[in-house]
Amino acid sequence: MNLFYISTNSMWSGSEILWYESARDLLSKGNQVAIATKYDHPKINEIKRVLSAFVDLRNRYSTLSSWKKYLNSIHLFFFEKDTLKDEIVRAKPDLIIVSQGDIISSADIFELCIGLNVRFITITQLVCDVHWLWLNDDLQKRLKAAYQKAIKNFFVSQDNLKQHKFIFAYPYDNTELIFNPSGISEQHIAYPKNEKRYSIAFVGRIECFHKGLDILIKVLNSEKWKCRPVEFNFYGKGPHYSIIEQQLTLFQIDNVHLKGYTDNIKEVWENNQLLIMPSRMEGQSLALIEASCCNRGAVVTNVGGVAEIVENNRTGFIAKEPTPESLDEAMERAWNERDNWEFIGLAAGRKIRESRPSDAVQYFNKNVELLAGI
Repeated sequence: MNLFYISTNSMWSGSEILWYESARDLLSKGNQVAIATKYDHPKINEIKRVLSAFVDLRNRYSTLSSWKKYLNSIHLFFFEKDTLKDEIVRAKPDLIIVSQGDIISSADIFELCIGLNVRFITITQLVCDVHWLWLNDDLQKRLKAAYQKAIKNFFVSQDNLKQHKFIFAYPYDNTELIFNPSGISEQHIAYPKNEKRYSIAFVGRIECFHKGLDILIKVLNSEKWKCRPVEFNFYGKGPHYSIIEQQLTLFQIDNVHLKGYTDNIKEVWENNQLLIMPSRMEGQSLALIEASCCNRGAVVTNVGGVAEIVENNRTGFIAKEPTPESLDEAMERAWNERDNWEFIGLAAGRKIRESRPSDAVQYFNKNVELLAGI
């Protein structure tokens, strides 16, 4: 096969794992693969030498440099060369795979595929109400037409698929559910027992609006959570790291520890008994999948596909909405069951293994192979 992967996200995150592992697997099987992204990352650098092409979307358009300054000075238009378009024309891919972190930012990419008469599929990692802020009638019409012309539109949760159909008043049946892969193969990590203190982990980007860390800090800024024998370990980095540090100092929250980024998921769950995920929006969280695969329960907000993984009061504790009041209520239920967290985690592990394929990448790639061969 001759495949072209395009990620329209602006940085490496959990949303990139599926398409990247898909591309790497198909490369290892002798297929021809090109990649286009808006960022560099060590993972991509590892495979660049065996790619048929790599396009940096940050420099997608290149100007006729020798004329640019002159033409600008006299207020004339200057010609632009679309490097992505040129690479697609050169590569003549059997299939383009467009991976996106929302439902609205890839319209020009879709229309490029349509204009070049190249077959394409989409992977959408997040659909949420905040997308209404950027959507208008014209953009909705463009995107609806583009999604209709895709060979298949894949979503990582039933909730996101349902929201997509609502937002675009989408009656077509070229949509399907897929699964994000777990970043860990180890499934039997010993439950850490500490008779003196409990340990709860947040794993993800240190960013407030999406991940809801401001909601969690408001809850933890109460005497009951400050005084209880429990620690909250934050694993990750992000744009609000310094802000969180300032809040912890100002409000004298001493039982929250910023651990920084780690890719050692096994070590995280060797030292923590429960996941907390106060998100305002999610597609299908890799952190939640990984915690479940490691036999850990979770306290989560009811967003995205969370309820497709967590069974309330059995494999975890679901807050009805992403607010301090709802999160505190769910955390209180979890605290009252703290002696049962190990058994709740075992139930979470059984549920995750029963509800999804053992290899999410191979599950997706079977679809790629089928669709590329049509």
